[in-house]
Amino acid sequence: NYALQENHLVVSEIEEGIERIEEAYRGKGYFETQIEYQIEELGKYQQQYNYALKVDIIEGRSTKMGRLEFIGGKEELNSLVTLPEDNYEPIRIEQLKNELINIYQEQGYLYVDVSVDVVVNPGDAVADVEIEIQHLDDPVLLRNIAIRGNQRTKIALMKDSLDLEVGQPIRPSDIKSARQDLYELDLFESVNIRLYGD
Repeated sequence: NYALQENHLVVSEIEEGIERIEEAYRGKGYFETQIEYQIEELGKYQQQYNYALKVDIIEGRSTKMGRLEFIGGKEELNSLVTLPEDNYEPIRIEQLKNELINIYQEQGYLYVDVSVDVVVNPGDAVADVEIEIQHLDDPVLLRNIAIRGNQRTKIALMKDSLDLEVGQPIRPSDIKSARQDLYELDLFESVNIRLYGD
């Protein structure tokens, strides 16, 4: 893609493309990547201008994973995540954060907060990562199931169709399944599930 517009080379589009390439390299832990480009006009052929775009990429060093430390949370849950391997990749750390949030929420810690602090030492291209997990002391438990808005269907039938039990931890996957179970009764146009409580 030579970023041509009405037979003219659009330099701003090339520069945006170069920025996206740099961002992709940074996402893989190559913070020293240098990218240069040159545009060479090849002349006119059949009323069209022809250009050659040459892009030189110097990757530089990849940043290695240094220390990875979990602060807070539960060791048995923290150990369930897939840890990054040799290279530090910001994209992978963000995935790890989301994976941790999902693990805690699926244990009923719906309001877990996960923050990541990364310190990159440019001298030796090593990244130290601290992941702090803050959650409520106890998981959120299902105290009651209240069904509102139905006018034709017996509440007992709807509750029986749900795979939920009072006293169990509330998990996002259970809420999604409960919504799907109610839709599969083929009785409702819309189903909204809301959590209430203290």
